[in-house]
Amino acid sequence: MSSTYVTLQRLNVNSLGRYNIIRRIGRGGAGDVWLCWDPRLEREVAIKTLSLRHQQDQSFLRRFEHEARITSTLSHPHILQVHDTGKQSLASGELLPYIVMPLIKEGSLQERLTTGRVYPAAEAFRLLKQAAQAIDYAHEQRIIHRDIKPSNMLMRDERWLFLSDFGIARLLATDKPGTVSDVGTPAYMAPEQSQGRVSTTSDIYSLAVIVYQMFTGQLPFEGSTALATMVQHILKEPPPPSQLNATLPVAFERILLQGLAKDPEVRPALAVDLIDQLEAAYTYPERRYEGLRTLKAMPSLAFQDRILRDEEPRHKLARPDRRQVLFGAALTSAFVAGGVLGGWGWLRHLSTLPRQVPLQLPLSARPGSTEPTNLSLVLTGHNFAPDTMLWSPDSSALITASSNGQIFRWDIASLLRSPARSDASPLYSQSLLFQNRSMILALSPMGRNWLLPTI
Repeated sequence: MSSTYVTLQRLNVNSLGRYNIIRRIGRGGAGDVWLCWDPRLEREVAIKTLSLRHQQDQSFLRRFEHEARITSTLSHPHILQVHDTGKQSLASGELLPYIVMPLIKEGSLQERLTTGRVYPAAEAFRLLKQAAQAIDYAHEQRIIHRDIKPSNMLMRDERWLFLSDFGIARLLATDKPGTVSDVGTPAYMAPEQSQGRVSTTSDIYSLAVIVYQMFTGQLPFEGSTALATMVQHILKEPPPPSQLNATLPVAFERILLQGLAKDPEVRPALAVDLIDQLEAAYTYPERRYEGLRTLKAMPSLAFQDRILRDEEPRHKLARPDRRQVLFGAALTSAFVAGGVLGGWGWLRHLSTLPRQVPLQLPLSARPGSTEPTNLSLVLTGHNFAPDTMLWSPDSSALITASSNGQIFRWDIASLLRSPARSDASPLYSQSLLFQNRSMILALSPMGRNWLLPTI
């Protein structure tokens, strides 16, 4: 049960702005979805609520309004329209951002996909073309979706698809200042996206994963945890589709594998080109495969998604308050102990300097070994080699510090305790920066707090 749902129930909230809440009809990583009634226009609508915010969090609210404006400019027959956005003030002193959308009663493509079942080809191509058109249109507007997946493809009926949640993945990415990994769904996430780089062909890759799933009945990569799945996307080649569906033509397989290329610049630049060529190869099996246009041939699409962030010049920042060096809450990052690959958490680092200004450190986690029986991770983020490493008494957390004043806390316990965490369940890391000072780390006897005296 989500914290938003519990809060609304506890505070007896029965409306969001002018919209009357009827019941919750969905829940996902981005938030809850509610069936609501619009008394002004006398119609049912779907409202997605995001995470609760403090009223003082003006930074997030500005980004929310910014993304809402961008999303409202999208006008395409296969992109779900945004009717309205708002922020509900709660008695708890918190704000609840929400997005109002048309109510789509036929569910999503996800509900029509069955493991082991190949989707009827004619129906698959019809829906995939619609999704591809929406993706290419958004890219023309210089907007990257970041979370293309079947559950974001809503069905008006059997023949008509809407791509939803534009802007939400971008908004969640801005909510993690300095993040190097990105928001997305591991089963459909392009290799570079889990490493913090997002381009138009990241969306193409996700669409190719859906094609693979529809025509083979299987996902190309399925690890035991979200992190294991992302490692497979980065390191492994997908099983040839023809091994799972022997009826697939050779040209179809080659085109699909181009869409699943590890290198973003090798993938097709246009989603419509990918689907059109796949359909042609499927319909005319003897057709010769010649490759599709890449970003090199279409440089206008070779852009990185720009994220609105609130940052200030470093020279304006005051020295940190010494009281900020003592804390007990575990802000953690994904970590692997004992050679066991446990799970995934979105990596983020926060400065304790005023206003939580990102330090722009290359914080990341990458595989240290790819052997199935001995998987491990290498954690990076220090600009200088760590010269201090301290384990908590119960080995649940590792604290590292380097001579340039960077400190990271890596929490292992949260990861190993819940290896089957949901994709949106965050693990965090925190970094502190103390310049031109010598540091000594000390843990409390129970390991719940740690202290940093500076000299």
